[in-house]
Amino acid sequence: MFQHWSKRTKVIGGIVVGVLVIVLAGGIYGISTGKIAVRADSGAVSGKLTSTTGACPKSNIAVDLITIGGGMVKTQTDAYGNFSFSAAPYNKSMYVFANPECSNNWGSCIGQSADFTLTSSSPSKSGLTINLAAVSYVYRVAVSTPSGSPISGAKVTVKYTTTSSDTFTTGSSGYVTFGDGSSVSVTVSHLGSSASGTISGRTCTLSAKGFILPK
Repeated sequence: MFQHWSKRTKVIGGIVVGVLVIVLAGGIYGISTGKIAVRADSGAVSGKLTSTTGACPKSNIAVDLITIGGGMVKTQTDAYGNFSFSAAPYNKSMYVFANPECSNNWGSCIGQSADFTLTSSSPSKSGLTINLAAVSYVYRVAVSTPSGSPISGAKVTVKYTTTSSDTFTTGSSGYVTFGDGSSVSVTVSHLGSSASGTISGRTCTLSAKGFILPK
């Protein structure tokens, strides 16, 4: 699991060794500052949580930077909904996700950025705006091959009632996240193959279901 490099040094032995190495390398950071060098192969991500309804809180909310294929770093928004991550890995597809509890009896709020990748030539992602929407139930549908590889570009059709439905498309992560409806019927399809099932929701809890397609 990917973690902030600086946090991995925040053990008794790690701090001592880290400070000694920095001092021996030229004293760029003094012991009095307590600063730790940032990994050269990582970048920064920042943005803001917004809400179209007062039901979704924006300040002091846990926000996750999730690396597709494994790894997650957590931070928390400030009083204005701003968040930032340092030491985000290069050349890894990732996204930002937030799922706080609503401030009323709706249940949950949910917000997620599109997938993005940092590189040495494009080392930062700033200005992300994640709009939190209030929903009673939150679902995640994952689509993968039999070997477990995520399938990008799969169509996910969600039927909330006999007359209401939505269609989503999986990104490089192989899944979609959506909300509302105490029970939903899901059909996934990709390159002529399809599968379907039903998911029952749980208030304020992410309900997930995986589908396996041959290609």
